[in-house]
Amino acid sequence: MRYRTLTGFVLKRAALREADEVVTFWSWEEGKARVLIRGVKKSTSRLKAALTPVSLVCLQIASSEFMPVVTSARAVKIYSGTLADLPRVAVVFSLFEMVLRSTADNQANVSVSILLRTSLDYLENSLAVDREFLTAFRLRLLSALGYQPVSSTCAQCGRKISAKRPLFWSSIFVGMICGACSRFDASARTLDLPVVSYLDKLKSESFSFSLLAEAEQTKSQAEQLLIEAFQNICERELNSKNFLAASLAS
Repeated sequence: MRYRTLTGFVLKRAALREADEVVTFWSWEEGKARVLIRGVKKSTSRLKAALTPVSLVCLQIASSEFMPVVTSARAVKIYSGTLADLPRVAVVFSLFEMVLRSTADNQANVSVSILLRTSLDYLENSLAVDREFLTAFRLRLLSALGYQPVSSTCAQCGRKISAKRPLFWSSIFVGMICGACSRFDASARTLDLPVVSYLDKLKSESFSFSLLAEAEQTKSQAEQLLIEAFQNICERELNSKNFLAASLAS
């Protein structure tokens, strides 16, 4: 029997039979993985305490024919401050849902792992969290998945974009596109320069928003653009040829 160790976050738990659970786990080592935890619902289970929601967990996994089985679990860090605040807990599960929807199984992504860790650290220590945090997370998750929004060149043809001309955003290509390409893109939307500047600021490495004093309309427009782009990417992955072929074969 082969054993391995996974360190990361529990994204989702689903009941299986009376006492077991299937856990979807995001790990540094393997990305998104599904593992079986036997007897975790029993009062005598030693694994229950380590699987506190919103915590960094180290799992020891044993291979099996049905699904990898968790043999031991240890909480590395419990985000107790976040757990004590229900709005923050809701934000955490929003982050986990985004990662669940946008990532494939067993594909490690260090950028996503770092983003999750830094996001939870920020939530644990920040004084206030608003929807701007979710907008920034969505933008950085898109970048970590390889969809880095670019404002200087057309995301479709690669031509340089001039700020003096009308600016267009494509939810399909996740970025700015030139006027010529916008005529053939049903998702193209005209953008104001403040929205472009705001998106560039959100891509900064720090989660500090103290200098982002843009108008509410600018923030709302940027938020909607990223939501649409994220939905398009998730739908594209679900309807890919590889996904359909795997579904038909199973």
